[in-house]
Amino acid sequence: MSNKPSIIEVDIPIHPFAKFIDGYTDTVEAPEMVVDDLWAAGTVCIAGERGLGKTSMLVPLALVPAGVVLDYPLQAKIRRKVVYVAEDVAQVRRIISAMRSTGLITASKQEFNQWFRLVEAKRLPPREIVKVVPDYEDLWTPNTKSDGSIYLAPPLVILDTTNATINLDNISDNAEVSSAVSLLRQEMGRINLVLVGHVAKASRNDVKQVTFIGAGSWEGDTQQAMYLVSDNNERYLVLGKKRFETEVTEYIIRSHVKEFEATDKLGYTVLIRCFYGIPETTTGTKKQEAKERADTDRKAAGWTACQNRILEYVGENPGASTRSISATVSGASATVRDALQELVETGQIEQSAGLNGGQAHNLSEIGTVRHSPH
Repeated sequence: MSNKPSIIEVDIPIHPFAKFIDGYTDTVEAPEMVVDDLWAAGTVCIAGERGLGKTSMLVPLALVPAGVVLDYPLQAKIRRKVVYVAEDVAQVRRIISAMRSTGLITASKQEFNQWFRLVEAKRLPPREIVKVVPDYEDLWTPNTKSDGSIYLAPPLVILDTTNATINLDNISDNAEVSSAVSLLRQEMGRINLVLVGHVAKASRNDVKQVTFIGAGSWEGDTQQAMYLVSDNNERYLVLGKKRFETEVTEYIIRSHVKEFEATDKLGYTVLIRCFYGIPETTTGTKKQEAKERADTDRKAAGWTACQNRILEYVGENPGASTRSISATVSGASATVRDALQELVETGQIEQSAGLNGGQAHNLSEIGTVRHSPH
């Protein structure tokens, strides 16, 4: 009998940073998208100024991956179920009703509720939030791949807003926020998560300085950031941090309004209006064209104002000379002379020989009508 000690084999776990992956691959994997070319899969934060219309823009956008909205300018190749946790459930319902009234939603009630699950917000600690994951197991959606096999798309969960859903002691504490976001990402696994919040200022001109109210970890620990900003009374959805490349980095939000009947708390039928926003692509060319149109409009308005000043002066000073008009009417001398020449050519001012070889100017019948305050 041998006294040689037996050898016990022990499996030594591989360190996570020692699990090497093949980096040389024949098939390049494109980023998975929730909304094509705009919204990547993973954990995303969307922020905008209070009252700027985040929910009215986000609800229609969330219906795209759910596949229950028609004639929408953006598309989602992968269909997935959506869980929308709303701070204001009634507002979300009104937006959906408005879109149904305009024909953008034609799905039956049963089909719609199968793909879009509405939940009322409640403030919970992050560890309580992630306990819902097992309840989402039946929300993974089979999508047919090009080779006929099936891809199970994880659902999309939207927390609108973080203030109404995530219970933290201090939203400005980077360590606490980072820990919360990290826990949500890890425990949610491949479930796509959207954190909706606010920004203190939302100007399109300085979007690089726009940040989520509170700790920077809201953006730093997520995979993508989008901002709803304003500029010259227009709203834009602007892409911030992202891990994919796209030609379009901002979308103008077109507002739509629908008026329809509703029932108030006393059971009476009332007429209400509901707004919702749909993003449309803005390219550099379109932006330049818009700027040029605005410049043209401003110049046209300035030109008209200059001509009106000339008509007023000539009406009050019959026989006025070119020199007196140019010297008295406000505006650049060259502009005033050119505007005067056009008024003469269009017959609004009559020009005749004046003193010392100059020209005298009087209102014509056309010019008198235009100059008349009536």
